[in-house]
Amino acid sequence: MARFNQRVLGALQYAFLAIAIVGSIVFVGQYESEDDTVDTHHGRGLGEEESSIPPAAMHLKVTQSVVLMTTVIVIFSVCMEMFVMDPLKEEEEENLVPIINTMFSELTLLGFVGLFMFIVEKLDLLSAPSYHIFQDKETLGELFEDCHMVVFLVMILFLLNAFMLLKMGRKTMKRWHHANMEVQGEGRQRIIEEYADYLLKGQKVPDELDFKLAFMAIRERFVMSAEREEAKRAAALDAKADSAGASKEATPEDIEKAKAAKKVVKQLATVPHDFDLSIYFGKIMGETSGEIVEVPVNTWLVLEVILCIIWVLQLPLDAFQFSLMFIGVGYVLMIMAYFIDRHLKAVMSELVPPIHYEKARRAAQAGPGKYVEMDAAVSAVDKSLQKPPFELRRFEDIRKSHGSVKKFFFGPVPNKHESLLFGGSSGEAVLTTCIRLESLGSAIYLAIFFVVMLGPIIDTLEDNTVMLAVVLLVAFIPVAVNFYALSVMISDFVVVTSVENMKNKKVIHAVKRAMVTKKAMTALKLLNTMRKSLPKVDADVKEKARKTPEETWPDADEFADKKMEMKEMFNLFDTSGDGSIDEEELENLLSTMNIGEDPAERKRIYEELDEDGEGGISFDEFFAWIAMHTDEEEATSMEELEKMSDQLFEMIDMEDEDGQKDGEITPHEFYETVSKLTKGNKEMEITLEDVEAMFKDVDEDGDGMLNKEEFLNMLKKFMFAE
Repeated sequence: MARFNQRVLGALQYAFLAIAIVGSIVFVGQYESEDDTVDTHHGRGLGEEESSIPPAAMHLKVTQSVVLMTTVIVIFSVCMEMFVMDPLKEEEEENLVPIINTMFSELTLLGFVGLFMFIVEKLDLLSAPSYHIFQDKETLGELFEDCHMVVFLVMILFLLNAFMLLKMGRKTMKRWHHANMEVQGEGRQRIIEEYADYLLKGQKVPDELDFKLAFMAIRERFVMSAEREEAKRAAALDAKADSAGASKEATPEDIEKAKAAKKVVKQLATVPHDFDLSIYFGKIMGETSGEIVEVPVNTWLVLEVILCIIWVLQLPLDAFQFSLMFIGVGYVLMIMAYFIDRHLKAVMSELVPPIHYEKARRAAQAGPGKYVEMDAAVSAVDKSLQKPPFELRRFEDIRKSHGSVKKFFFGPVPNKHESLLFGGSSGEAVLTTCIRLESLGSAIYLAIFFVVMLGPIIDTLEDNTVMLAVVLLVAFIPVAVNFYALSVMISDFVVVTSVENMKNKKVIHAVKRAMVTKKAMTALKLLNTMRKSLPKVDADVKEKARKTPEETWPDADEFADKKMEMKEMFNLFDTSGDGSIDEEELENLLSTMNIGEDPAERKRIYEELDEDGEGGISFDEFFAWIAMHTDEEEATSMEELEKMSDQLFEMIDMEDEDGQKDGEITPHEFYETVSKLTKGNKEMEITLEDVEAMFKDVDEDGDGMLNKEEFLNMLKKFMFAE
């Protein structure tokens, strides 16, 4: 019913727009068909003679003009609502919502500015001051209109900048996603080998490959990969110490190392090993971009100071000279963008551990065909290479360099990470203001250039077309550079201010919560597929034309993404962690989720998955089985998605004491279901408070529970959002 109403409303909108356009054409046609021979004057102030148009004809022309202009405004408003505002409101990319909210806020401000200008003009409040200053009543009003036009154009250009951030934001997040996917598992070794190949050949390493290697190093530090390896070694030593007679193999020093390593286990669970750093960066980028396109009071004050400085500089100059000087302001902004970008890249270099670059260098020295020896060759590398360069700094030196002047302007002594930023402990706020000034300054530069400066330049160079074209090109270069540099600066800024000592714990928790929810829903989907496969005849299953995983997901990126996702599902089902799902593990999981009426039915599922019949389900068998059922289970339409949602809903909605289901999923029911799936997996632990927070995002009626429609929305949000 809701979709039907949306279709009807959409049809009415298009019908209304069509009627308005046809009406406009009819009115214009009436103007062109009238054969008036009376003398009239077109344009304001072109003559003082009274019109000779008869009153009746004048009334008709006035009413037609009013209707025509109103229709044009309506058409513009409808187009803006349908093709700009509505798509923005329906934006499903959660990370970009802060930018959109800020855009609507700035549009509201723009509306109030326009209202203020309208009131001033209609009340004729500037006539008296204009006469007192210029000895006429129009000059000040005309200047006020020019200022209005500049402010309006500045805001429009600033919002255009926000649109570009939306587009570039999607591209940047896609780049992060691909990097996050490629630097795990087998891709990790491949990237280092590719890097070594370029070093071996003496060729320049492509920027994208260098980006992936840096991303890999940052990610491994973020998820504490080195600490995880140490914890594994500690567990191995502990197992040896507990085994009969093995205590002799573990020295007291090893025992102490094991105890120290165990202390970080709880911390490791905070950021799981498969943490999606691209989602983390994406959320922070959305918040950062929203802050940048929102102009606070202090930024307006800084711009006012800059405006006064430019006014003083222009006093001895004529209009053409000032126009050239103003072009120089654009290049000052471009230089400012360059230094901000270089500063961010310098900070980035301090945050990237050099260990992988050293591995690639040693692999290149070993020569082709000897990459297998790489890890052994680097085993003796100084452990300091596993740390980013900034960690090697002495805090005492930082404290001494942070004198009273810096403390007055930038606050207390920064930590090692904050000391890399210009502004120390206030470095994030300082850089945010600088990037915002860069963005807003570029919009102001372009607006003033077109409204104020362009006229004098054209008047001076109208006889020299080539020189005019050169000046306009030179004037436009800083605008293009600054708008492009903004997206690059924001992506670098997000990374350098959200890792190491500046991790955002709130966002980390939100990302982990979303990841656990998605895994749980994916696991439920797979279990539902197993449940649905029970009624099938074995012969039908065997005779089914099986597609290989590569055939099911021909796109390389999609295949790698799906393989990584299913590997996590495999590890979730493999509770023993031995790399194989045995019959007991699958039996326990299926019985816990009430799938299959008896062990014999659950055994059939196991036998279907264990294709080679050798006992134990390997990942390859597991992945192949998923690929075989993908055509059946992938939600390719709204109807199929709703059907799958209903099936999962039934799996989660628990029966009461009377054996009845109430048609609502409570936070406790969802928590219990997830807990059954993630039992014993510390990295996938989720609290009841986490579930309540997730429900709050999709609980439209606010009753604290999810009905089927709300559950469907959550399913789309966590499982099918791009």
